[in-house]
Amino acid sequence: MSDQTKPTPDLAEHWLGLWSQLSSPVHSFAQSPIFMALLQESHEAAQLAFDYWSQNENHYADLAGQFSRQVAELLPDHDLENTDITTLQRQIFELQEVLANQLSTLIDETEPLTSRQKRLLHFSLRQLRAMLNPKNAFFGNPTLVASSVETQGELLLSASQNYLKDLSNSRFGLQIQRASEQGAKLGEDIATTPGEVVYQNDLMQLIHYQSSTPKQRKLPLLITPPCINRFYIFDLLPEQSMVRWLLDQGQDVYMISWANPGADLSAIGFEDYVRKGCLQAADIAAEISGSKQVNLVGYCIGGLIASIAAASVHGQERIASLSLFATLLDYSEPGELGVFTSPVMLEAIIAQAFKDGVLSADMLSTAFTSLREEQLFWRYFRRRYLHGEEAKPDALMYWGQDATQLPAKMVAEYLQDFYGDNQLATGDDYLLGEEKIDLKNSVCPKYVLAGDRDHIVPIQSALDSASLLGGEVRMVQSSGGHVRAVFTHPDQASGKYKVTGDTDLTSGSWWQDWYSWLEQLSGRWVKGKICAPAQYSGIETAPGSYVRIKP
Repeated sequence: MSDQTKPTPDLAEHWLGLWSQLSSPVHSFAQSPIFMALLQESHEAAQLAFDYWSQNENHYADLAGQFSRQVAELLPDHDLENTDITTLQRQIFELQEVLANQLSTLIDETEPLTSRQKRLLHFSLRQLRAMLNPKNAFFGNPTLVASSVETQGELLLSASQNYLKDLSNSRFGLQIQRASEQGAKLGEDIATTPGEVVYQNDLMQLIHYQSSTPKQRKLPLLITPPCINRFYIFDLLPEQSMVRWLLDQGQDVYMISWANPGADLSAIGFEDYVRKGCLQAADIAAEISGSKQVNLVGYCIGGLIASIAAASVHGQERIASLSLFATLLDYSEPGELGVFTSPVMLEAIIAQAFKDGVLSADMLSTAFTSLREEQLFWRYFRRRYLHGEEAKPDALMYWGQDATQLPAKMVAEYLQDFYGDNQLATGDDYLLGEEKIDLKNSVCPKYVLAGDRDHIVPIQSALDSASLLGGEVRMVQSSGGHVRAVFTHPDQASGKYKVTGDTDLTSGSWWQDWYSWLEQLSGRWVKGKICAPAQYSGIETAPGSYVRIKP
């Protein structure tokens, strides 16, 4: 048998194959039905706008003249050969901004466009402006180019290494590492409040926190966090923790920690999140505390789950009060997420979820990041891929990038029933399994918190949502967005809040106002620590294992 000469490897083919493998998340994003649906809708809206503008060109003559004058002011006559590159780039960017501002005005004045189409075109224009911004390109920053030359390419090397690392850790789109794991170790740096997992099923773990006061209120307080994020936003850092603060007020606190489902749990539906999640947790908290009722808290989609749980027949008996933070119940105006909630988009998202068995964490992260592209994408793009900087410790940003998945069935029901059909607000029968749900049937006292700059739950949508609730409702507006309006610790708060109907703003954290309301509904004081019976103890210490499961 003769020896065969081993073929010489094709280096070009090797590197092309490696690049193809690394860039597949970005390629899969660009080729996904979801992106194609968004692109198609944007194209249709733009075509409608262009047709309208061409038919009404005389109406826009003044606007065109104004634009021409602004261009002339920005580009005075001079010798381009003697113009430095920085000045030229600045003028090009200013021209882009002038054109973008004019387009934005045109979009608002285009009568045939629906409000959603206008929102979609504004969204697309924002993304385009960011991509064309010279500061987001390496060669658009002469200082970076000079630094790269001075360091003999070290800047480019570190930047490219950051890019390849992030790309290899992405599964859909480009997931930029915004925060390092340093200072974000669960149970040591974040989510450190002592407690114990007292119950678990395939959908959630229930954490019971250790009391920090000699006596506690009789009624337990159960927190239902969003199932698209980890629960520890409520227990981020010790000095910012809402859980610790509540314990220090004498509350007996329980927390749901949602599972991060894989495709094997694709058949779990929205009803399971209500019954096997929220209501099951409420039953156990009541049993451990020896109370017939619990005070229930919900945040974001956790508030939707909690609201439906409270309005169920079982919930009407079990829930003593309901506190909702940044929660959408009336989906008529779903904020900037409305970009992704047309019938065509919902169909594409649901189809992708059923194909994969889950709605992936990276897909969710890409959507939410695009709504705040400068704060959540481009500034980190510049740091990591242009300046070559390593990700820095930031507990809040670490939580934001620690996303979870959702089961396909739950995604389909949630998106279609609420974003698609708005069943809680339209008067149509909303069925939780076979049980008809009407939010008015829950007559327990309610506290509703909205952020005045919330892009996920706009302030008017929060007010409209509160009007769907039964019982007495205390509505409070806090300064800030979807996260910062909610998590404003009294020791650190610099914001303001206002009770609806009041004319004056109050400086500081709304937590104090909430607790003044809550303590009247928390029952008598109980001396000593509330300990779980044997059947609800010994699973594991907080924060538990479900919160550590990665996609």
